[in-house]
Amino acid sequence: MTDIKIKTTSRPTILVVDDDSVIRRFFRKVLEQQGYDVIEAENGNDALVELEGNTVSLVIADVHMPHLSGIDLLTEIQKYASKIPVIIITGKASVEAAVECMKIGAIDFISKPCSLVTIRETVASALEKTAAAAALAKENPLEGSKTVILEEYLDFLSGYSILGRLGEGNMGIVFLVEKKVDGENKRFALKILKSFDCGEEERKKLRERFFHEAQAASSVTHPNIVHIVEYGEDESAKVTYIVMEYIEGKTLVHYIDKHEDLDYRQKSGIILQVADALSAIHKLDIYHRDIKPGNVIIDEDFNVKITDFGIAKIPDSSLTRQSEIMGSPGYMSPESFVSAQVDNRADIFSLGVMAYELFLGKRPFNANSFHRMCHIIQHDEPPDPRDFDSEFPRELSIILDKMLQKDPKDRYASVLDVCSDLNKYIEGQVVKTRKRRGATSPGTAGKGA
Repeated sequence: MTDIKIKTTSRPTILVVDDDSVIRRFFRKVLEQQGYDVIEAENGNDALVELEGNTVSLVIADVHMPHLSGIDLLTEIQKYASKIPVIIITGKASVEAAVECMKIGAIDFISKPCSLVTIRETVASALEKTAAAAALAKENPLEGSKTVILEEYLDFLSGYSILGRLGEGNMGIVFLVEKKVDGENKRFALKILKSFDCGEEERKKLRERFFHEAQAASSVTHPNIVHIVEYGEDESAKVTYIVMEYIEGKTLVHYIDKHEDLDYRQKSGIILQVADALSAIHKLDIYHRDIKPGNVIIDEDFNVKITDFGIAKIPDSSLTRQSEIMGSPGYMSPESFVSAQVDNRADIFSLGVMAYELFLGKRPFNANSFHRMCHIIQHDEPPDPRDFDSEFPRELSIILDKMLQKDPKDRYASVLDVCSDLNKYIEGQVVKTRKRRGATSPGTAGKGA
């Protein structure tokens, strides 16, 4: 998923997610009578696509759905847009169900069968709570979160003091902290695991994912990868944490959305830095699996850092099953929709999607459902860049074409080869077309060249 925009206008938009069309129609009728705009999705994956293309004020999702459950959808929303409230629909009319939903971040729950009054009151209450939390966050950045972390939790981290809250994801809350290093105050980003009150088994899984991110990111030192300072767990406070370098900058999403006045060589320099970082982790048999604009930070000097190794594949990792699908749909490689057991070439494809979007201001693949997105990425060729810019450089077309091949065997074999061709383009050298396996022409990259 890319960065999600939250609707704050006087007419809220509500996304209803349920595999039962009767339930969706019922909710739509009730909500539209209350003056809300309504969008529907039949499963969690389709909901993610809808969230990428629409500004949404509230999500109402069923717990049990095929492909991606309501709980998994909630986790994804917390990761990329934690301020969007989520109401869970459950068939368990019990206090225990409500408690479990609240533990994982839901703002409320509705049990089936539900009345018109229950839906109206629950939705109104959720929107009011969200508005109040937003107002509180403006006054005090440490208080506007669904999970409040007090300063005493930092007693175990000697010398650190909280300056503010930077953001909240599916697993943790990130704070801006400061510590005196060699006589000077230095700033860091402190990520603390959420769900302090969850069950032991659930917390164990969260800890594994959390430490997985720290292990992957800290195993390599590279100027274009966010540096991990320390990580660990304080048993007495039951706090799991990662301290990393603080990057004062903006994500690549900003440069795409704001159409910053950068030429193709400057944009190629950004992609080259990401590619160079990927080459470093690939040497260690680590694959990021979630390369996208939201995970790329750029400072004011245009130095690039990649972050968020939460779903990275590392050697001997047992966290990811063969059947799991990992990543953000719009940036996933064709093979990633089939299996999570991918290699470096999946990252190369994702890098190609991100490069295409940076160069042209639009993604090469777009769809209004997860299944359609899967089909397009696996079978459809991306539009020729010269359809959008008649003067698009031929060399960049060739590079994009090589990165976006459907079959991993037809892509660049190594991200180092991507770096080599990007360097050639930046320096004004010729980038040669490579014949694809089974192809009789240079492919889409050669169109109009």
